Amino acid sequence: GNDILLRHDVTLEQIFEEEEIEISANLSASCDMCGGTGANSPSDVDTCSTCNGQGRIMQQARVGPFVQQMVSDCPDCAGQGKIIRNPCTECRGIGSVRKLQTLRIEIPRGTEDGLRLRQRGKGEPLQNGQSGDLYIQLEVEPHAWFERDGPDLIMALPLGFPEMMLGTKVELPHIDGKPLVIDIPAGSKPSETVIVRGRGMPRRRGRGRGDVTVLLKLHTPKKISKSMRSVLEDLRDDFGLPTEDIESVVRREAEDRRK
Repeated sequence: GNDILLRHDVTLEQIFEEEEIEISANLSASCDMCGGTGANSPSDVDTCSTCNGQGRIMQQARVGPFVQQMVSDCPDCAGQGKIIRNPCTECRGIGSVRKLQTLRIEIPRGTEDGLRLRQRGKGEPLQNGQSGDLYIQLEVEPHAWFERDGPDLIMALPLGFPEMMLGTKVELPHIDGKPLVIDIPAGSKPSETVIVRGRGMPRRRGRGRGDVTVLLKLHTPKKISKSMRSVLEDLRDDFGLPTEDIESVVRREAEDRRK
Protein backbone atom coordinates (compact mmCIF):
# COMPACT_ATOMS: atom_id res chain seq x y z
CA GLY A 1 0.00 0.00 0.00
CA ASN A 2 0.98 3.64 -0.45
CA ASP A 3 2.48 5.73 2.32
CA ILE A 4 0.52 8.73 3.62
CA LEU A 5 1.92 12.09 4.76
CA LEU A 6 0.01 14.30 7.22
CA ARG A 7 1.15 17.76 8.28
CA HIS A 8 0.27 19.04 11.75
CA ASP A 9 1.06 22.40 13.37
CA VAL A 10 2.51 22.52 16.89
CA THR A 11 3.51 25.44 19.11
CA LEU A 12 6.78 26.06 20.93
CA GLU A 13 4.87 25.59 24.19
CA GLN A 14 3.68 22.12 23.12
CA ILE A 15 7.21 21.16 22.11
CA PHE A 16 8.59 22.36 25.43
CA GLU A 17 6.01 20.37 27.41
CA GLU A 18 6.46 17.31 25.13
CA GLU A 19 2.68 17.10 25.00
CA GLU A 20 0.67 14.14 23.82
CA ILE A 21 -1.63 15.45 21.11
CA GLU A 22 -4.58 14.07 19.17
CA ILE A 23 -4.87 14.28 15.38
CA SER A 24 -8.12 13.47 13.59
CA ALA A 25 -7.97 12.63 9.88
CA ASN A 26 -9.85 10.70 7.22
CA LEU A 27 -7.57 7.77 6.46
CA SER A 28 -7.91 4.62 4.40
CA ALA A 29 -8.74 1.52 6.41
CA SER A 30 -9.54 -2.08 5.51
CA CYS A 31 -13.17 -2.57 4.60
CA ASP A 32 -15.03 -4.30 7.45
CA MET A 33 -17.68 -5.79 5.19
CA CYS A 34 -15.31 -7.76 2.96
CA GLY A 35 -12.30 -7.95 5.27
CA GLY A 36 -10.16 -6.13 2.72
CA THR A 37 -10.63 -8.67 -0.06
CA GLY A 38 -12.77 -6.39 -2.21
CA ALA A 39 -15.21 -9.23 -2.95
CA ASN A 40 -18.79 -9.68 -1.83
CA SER A 41 -17.92 -13.18 -0.58
CA PRO A 42 -14.85 -15.45 -0.62
CA SER A 43 -16.37 -17.48 -3.45
CA ASP A 44 -16.41 -14.37 -5.65
CA VAL A 45 -12.61 -14.33 -5.87
CA ASP A 46 -10.96 -16.34 -8.67
CA THR A 47 -7.29 -16.88 -9.32
CA CYS A 48 -6.19 -14.99 -12.41
CA SER A 49 -5.66 -17.49 -15.20
CA THR A 50 -3.36 -15.21 -17.15
CA CYS A 51 -0.65 -15.00 -14.48
CA ASN A 52 -1.72 -18.04 -12.39
CA GLY A 53 -2.13 -15.83 -9.34
CA GLN A 54 1.40 -14.39 -9.51
CA GLY A 55 0.34 -10.89 -10.51
CA ARG A 56 3.30 -10.71 -12.91
CA ILE A 57 3.82 -11.93 -16.44
CA MET A 58 7.00 -12.37 -18.43
CA GLN A 59 7.17 -11.06 -21.97
CA GLN A 60 9.86 -11.54 -24.57
CA ALA A 61 10.93 -9.00 -27.16
CA ARG A 62 13.54 -9.47 -29.86
CA VAL A 63 16.08 -6.64 -30.15
CA GLY A 64 18.26 -7.41 -33.16
CA PRO A 65 19.95 -10.75 -32.56
CA PHE A 66 19.03 -10.71 -28.84
CA VAL A 67 15.88 -11.76 -27.00
CA GLN A 68 15.00 -9.49 -24.08
CA GLN A 69 12.81 -10.71 -21.23
CA MET A 70 10.65 -8.21 -19.33
CA VAL A 71 8.51 -8.74 -16.24
CA SER A 72 5.44 -6.49 -15.83
CA ASP A 73 2.13 -6.37 -13.97
CA CYS A 74 -0.51 -8.66 -15.32
CA PRO A 75 -2.91 -6.56 -17.43
CA ASP A 76 -5.94 -8.70 -16.58
CA CYS A 77 -5.73 -8.51 -12.77
CA ALA A 78 -3.66 -5.29 -12.46
CA GLY A 79 -0.97 -7.16 -10.56
CA GLN A 80 -3.33 -8.50 -7.87
CA GLY A 81 -3.19 -12.13 -8.97
CA LYS A 82 -6.95 -12.50 -8.62
CA ILE A 83 -10.15 -11.59 -10.40
CA ILE A 84 -13.16 -10.35 -8.42
CA ARG A 85 -16.40 -11.46 -10.09
CA ASN A 86 -18.77 -9.80 -7.61
CA PRO A 87 -17.24 -6.68 -5.93
CA CYS A 88 -18.07 -5.67 -2.39
CA THR A 89 -20.93 -3.14 -2.30
CA GLU A 90 -19.29 -1.15 0.53
CA CYS A 91 -15.84 -0.53 -0.98
CA ARG A 92 -16.72 -1.31 -4.63
CA GLY A 93 -13.92 -3.84 -4.92
CA ILE A 94 -11.14 -1.60 -3.65
CA GLY A 95 -10.83 -3.38 -0.30
CA SER A 96 -10.52 -0.16 1.71
CA VAL A 97 -12.73 2.75 2.77
CA ARG A 98 -12.13 6.22 4.22
CA LYS A 99 -12.73 6.47 7.95
CA LEU A 100 -12.29 9.27 10.48
CA GLN A 101 -9.50 8.12 12.76
CA THR A 102 -8.01 9.70 15.87
CA LEU A 103 -4.26 9.34 16.36
CA ARG A 104 -2.44 10.04 19.60
CA ILE A 105 1.22 11.01 19.33
CA GLU A 106 3.74 12.30 21.81
CA ILE A 107 5.85 15.22 20.66
CA PRO A 108 9.52 14.19 20.94
CA ARG A 109 11.93 16.24 23.02
CA GLY A 110 13.37 19.23 21.19
CA THR A 111 11.24 18.71 18.06
CA GLU A 112 12.25 21.00 15.19
CA ASP A 113 10.28 22.16 12.17
CA GLY A 114 9.74 19.41 9.59
CA LEU A 115 10.34 16.41 11.88
CA ARG A 116 8.53 13.33 10.58
CA LEU A 117 7.11 10.66 12.86
CA ARG A 118 6.50 7.24 11.33
CA GLN A 119 3.68 4.89 12.21
CA ARG A 120 4.10 1.52 10.54
CA GLY A 121 1.10 -0.04 8.83
CA LYS A 122 -1.11 3.04 9.25
CA GLY A 123 -0.96 4.02 5.57
CA GLU A 124 -3.15 2.83 2.71
CA PRO A 125 -3.99 -0.88 2.94
CA LEU A 126 -3.33 -3.24 0.05
CA GLN A 127 -5.71 -6.05 -0.81
CA ASN A 128 -4.34 -9.14 0.95
CA GLY A 129 -0.99 -7.37 1.24
CA GLN A 130 1.07 -5.14 3.50
CA SER A 131 -0.27 -1.69 4.33
CA GLY A 132 1.84 1.41 3.78
CA ASP A 133 3.15 3.65 6.53
CA LEU A 134 1.80 6.91 7.91
CA TYR A 135 4.17 9.86 8.29
CA ILE A 136 3.18 12.79 10.49
CA GLN A 137 5.22 15.90 9.73
CA LEU A 138 5.31 18.39 12.60
CA GLU A 139 5.46 22.02 11.52
CA VAL A 140 6.22 24.65 14.18
CA GLU A 141 3.87 27.64 14.26
CA PRO A 142 5.54 31.08 14.25
CA HIS A 143 5.87 32.56 17.73
CA ALA A 144 4.78 36.09 18.54
CA TRP A 145 8.38 37.28 19.11
CA PHE A 146 10.76 34.33 19.18
CA GLU A 147 12.77 32.93 16.29
CA ARG A 148 14.45 29.57 16.72
CA ASP A 149 17.99 28.40 16.10
CA GLY A 150 18.13 24.78 17.24
CA PRO A 151 17.71 24.83 21.03
CA ASP A 152 18.33 28.60 21.19
CA LEU A 153 15.66 31.30 20.97
CA ILE A 154 16.30 34.70 19.42
CA MET A 155 14.23 37.85 19.87
CA ALA A 156 14.46 41.62 19.39
CA LEU A 157 13.67 43.95 22.29
CA PRO A 158 12.84 47.62 21.55
CA LEU A 159 14.02 49.99 24.29
CA GLY A 160 13.92 53.73 24.72
CA PHE A 161 17.09 55.78 25.07
CA PRO A 162 16.63 56.32 28.85
CA GLU A 163 16.32 52.55 29.46
CA MET A 164 19.53 51.89 27.54
CA MET A 165 21.46 54.64 29.33
CA LEU A 166 20.19 53.94 32.85
CA GLY A 167 19.55 50.20 32.61
CA THR A 168 16.29 48.40 33.37
CA LYS A 169 14.62 45.01 33.76
CA VAL A 170 12.01 43.72 31.31
CA GLU A 171 9.67 40.84 32.13
CA LEU A 172 7.88 38.81 29.45
CA PRO A 173 5.69 35.67 29.53
CA HIS A 174 7.73 32.65 28.50
CA ILE A 175 7.16 29.23 26.93
CA ASP A 176 8.02 27.40 30.18
CA GLY A 177 5.25 29.17 32.12
CA LYS A 178 7.69 31.26 34.19
CA PRO A 179 8.41 34.95 33.50
CA LEU A 180 11.46 35.66 31.36
CA VAL A 181 13.39 38.43 33.13
CA ILE A 182 15.82 40.34 30.90
CA ASP A 183 18.35 42.46 32.78
CA ILE A 184 19.48 45.41 30.62
CA PRO A 185 22.78 46.84 31.92
CA ALA A 186 23.29 50.62 32.06
CA GLY A 187 25.09 52.08 29.06
CA SER A 188 23.75 49.51 26.59
CA LYS A 189 23.75 50.30 22.89
CA PRO A 190 21.47 49.36 20.02
CA SER A 191 22.46 46.12 18.22
CA GLU A 192 24.12 44.73 21.36
CA THR A 193 22.85 41.42 22.69
CA VAL A 194 21.87 40.19 26.12
CA ILE A 195 21.94 36.43 26.69
CA VAL A 196 19.67 34.70 29.19
CA ARG A 197 21.31 31.34 29.86
CA GLY A 198 19.37 28.09 30.05
CA ARG A 199 15.92 29.46 29.15
CA GLY A 200 15.73 28.24 25.55
CA MET A 201 14.25 25.02 24.14
CA PRO A 202 15.19 21.55 25.44
CA ARG A 203 18.10 19.98 23.60
CA ARG A 204 17.17 16.97 21.46
CA ARG A 205 20.12 14.98 22.73
CA GLY A 206 21.41 15.19 26.24
CA ARG A 207 20.12 17.32 29.04
CA GLY A 208 19.66 21.01 29.54
CA ARG A 209 18.22 23.82 27.47
CA GLY A 210 19.49 26.36 25.02
CA ASP A 211 19.78 30.10 25.63
CA VAL A 212 17.66 33.13 24.82
CA THR A 213 19.53 35.78 22.82
CA VAL A 214 18.00 39.26 23.05
CA LEU A 215 18.93 41.82 20.39
CA LEU A 216 18.55 45.38 21.67
CA LYS A 217 16.77 47.83 19.37
CA LEU A 218 16.32 51.56 19.85
CA HIS A 219 12.64 52.46 20.02
CA THR A 220 11.85 55.84 18.51
CA PRO A 221 8.36 57.39 18.46
CA LYS A 222 6.87 57.97 15.03
CA LYS A 223 5.72 61.46 16.03
CA ILE A 224 6.94 63.89 18.71
CA SER A 225 5.24 66.94 20.18
CA LYS A 226 6.63 70.47 20.09
CA SER A 227 7.54 70.30 23.77
CA MET A 228 9.41 67.04 23.25
CA ARG A 229 11.27 68.54 20.29
CA SER A 230 12.35 71.44 22.50
CA VAL A 231 13.63 69.03 25.16
CA LEU A 232 15.59 67.07 22.56
CA GLU A 233 17.16 70.28 21.25
CA ASP A 234 18.34 71.08 24.76
CA LEU A 235 19.89 67.60 25.07
CA ARG A 236 21.62 67.70 21.70
CA ASP A 237 24.88 69.11 23.10
CA ASP A 238 25.16 66.38 25.78
CA PHE A 239 23.85 63.35 23.86
CA GLY A 240 24.03 64.28 20.20
CA LEU A 241 26.67 63.20 17.69
CA PRO A 242 29.86 65.34 17.90
CA THR A 243 29.91 66.47 14.28
CA GLU A 244 33.27 68.21 14.61
CA ASP A 245 34.98 64.86 15.23
CA ILE A 246 32.73 62.47 13.34
CA GLU A 247 35.63 60.50 11.84
CA SER A 248 36.98 59.52 15.28
CA VAL A 249 33.53 58.44 16.42
CA VAL A 250 33.03 56.22 13.37
CA ARG A 251 36.50 54.71 13.84
CA ARG A 252 35.86 53.88 17.53
CA GLU A 253 32.53 52.32 16.68
CA ALA A 254 34.16 50.04 14.10
CA GLU A 255 36.89 49.04 16.57
CA ASP A 256 34.32 48.20 19.25
CA ARG A 257 32.27 46.17 16.77
CA ARG A 258 35.27 44.07 15.74
CA LYS A 259 36.36 43.18 19.27
